[in-house]
Amino acid sequence: MILAQTSLPKMTPAAGGNGEEAGGFFFCPCEEAVERVLPRFAGKILLVCDGRAMPRFAQFSRLARVVSAVAEEDALSLFGMPDGVGAVVAAGGEKTLRSARFFAQVRRIPCAIFPAEGSLCGAFEREGEIRLCGKTERGKLAEAEVYLDLQMLAPTAAESFAALLLSRLALVEERALRIFAGAEKSVHYDKAYSVLEPLSELTLREIVRRNAEMRLIEREGLPVGEGRILAGLHRAAGDAYPVWSAFCELAALYAAFFACGKPRRYFVPDYAKRAQRAGTPYWRTAVPSREEYAARALALERMRAPLGAETDAVLCRKSNWVRTFRALSDGASPEIGTETLRVLPEHAPFGLTAVIRDFGLMEF
Repeated sequence: MILAQTSLPKMTPAAGGNGEEAGGFFFCPCEEAVERVLPRFAGKILLVCDGRAMPRFAQFSRLARVVSAVAEEDALSLFGMPDGVGAVVAAGGEKTLRSARFFAQVRRIPCAIFPAEGSLCGAFEREGEIRLCGKTERGKLAEAEVYLDLQMLAPTAAESFAALLLSRLALVEERALRIFAGAEKSVHYDKAYSVLEPLSELTLREIVRRNAEMRLIEREGLPVGEGRILAGLHRAAGDAYPVWSAFCELAALYAAFFACGKPRRYFVPDYAKRAQRAGTPYWRTAVPSREEYAARALALERMRAPLGAETDAVLCRKSNWVRTFRALSDGASPEIGTETLRVLPEHAPFGLTAVIRDFGLMEF
């Protein structure tokens, strides 16, 4: 991929001198990008858009070489397109981008994508979940040229900012889980920390750029964190700001856990009942042995001070985050609850909340 700062003609060569970087991205208006992308591809061009992106790309669907399709939940519909498709151009949210990249990977054709969400989920990962033939499966995704149109991304500015905050909490979670496992700090931690600190007075362009950098670090092995799963649960429940809700709930839970969480020595969670309530299969539950439980209890006391201080450093700035979020969301102030948070351990069986559950501290 080629990394450019403002427009396609102005390309910044990589350190190696060949002008290409894996996972690069362009900032430019989508109309300008499409006009320059289409002539580079041979054969028919499959244009895939969801409802949010369709108005911006409707003018290109009338071109003779373009076969347009409205993105569906199931990626199978893309494989019913006419023969001779030589490239795919996709615009929309995470599911749309993944479906298009999966199609490009299977067909071995070039792919260009235009994310409609500033968190850029679905744009950079090498593998991802896709819906195929009515089933959710993980599949390899083609490398894609990523074009970032700030005008198209503007409606998601608030949630994109919240995605950075959620990534900050993911670093706390990842560090805690490594201490519980007796492992050293991740080699990706310091790089990610430099991207996420500080998060003040950011423009939309900077918010999007930092999200892109985080997605690229995650592609190299940094865990995305259970907050992404919690945000997905809120999204499925119809919450207007699922990422912000996930951040607020997890930040409060982590802070309370490191400040005063004490394992309930003689309490054993009803794992089967919890799985039933969460709607997840019981076999997915990872129940620790007595030895694991005891080792985690000792590890908690060692990590309590440093991770409590790190979580407090995030929470002490929450008033600033709230002001930024409201400014980006035109004053929205979503209500925060705990019902969705309570079932997170069953949906993220290897996350930090699963450890908190095992200590008997998720029965609220």
